[in-house]
Amino acid sequence: MKDLIKIMTFIFFSSFVLTSCGELSEDERENDPIYNEQVRSLNGVLYIRNGSTSTYNQLEYKLGTQERVLLRLENLGELSGSVVIDDTHRMMFEVTMKKLSEAALAKTSFKLCPLLKNWMMLATWTHSHPFPGGSGPWITPGGDFHESECIEVSTSTIESEPDVLKFDVSDWFVHYNQSRGQNFGWVLKSSSDGLDVYGDAHISKAPKLKWQEFIK
Repeated sequence: MKDLIKIMTFIFFSSFVLTSCGELSEDERENDPIYNEQVRSLNGVLYIRNGSTSTYNQLEYKLGTQERVLLRLENLGELSGSVVIDDTHRMMFEVTMKKLSEAALAKTSFKLCPLLKNWMMLATWTHSHPFPGGSGPWITPGGDFHESECIEVSTSTIESEPDVLKFDVSDWFVHYNQSRGQNFGWVLKSSSDGLDVYGDAHISKAPKLKWQEFIK
């Protein structure tokens, strides 16, 4: 009988300890950080083509070796607020493929490259702006960037969004936007021709930025 009582006491105590360890107190729950996801469509999107005029506010763009897209979210520093960048909270750029069948090729062909020079919505394949002076032409036609800083498509894929390509721009945001106060944006380039992405005129599938902000 005494052995049975000891066994029952041990089981009760063990259950109490496990339950207590697995639950958070009300104070602990109240002190948990709260984050809010921000989603912003880019308000600076310009399609540039070699030997042709530039365009914007289109439903779709065809990327290739001679066609690129300049991208920027104006006033990002003001809009980003209390952005959180750490191992689990990242700032992501997203672009959506028009054809799901092209997503696999785009994942290995697309790169998002931080631009090194300011540009205007009047930019072209050869010039960052059309005004006279030595600052107008790109050093390299198609946009100035360091190839070593180009960002490849993230390997993390959401099954429910196989047509959405994601680029982790967290390091760019910290080193360029926060540290240097620079927001020249990026150029989206492709090593393969004829790949269609949705453009800035599309209501739900326009290029966008996503990040987490600390609430409390």
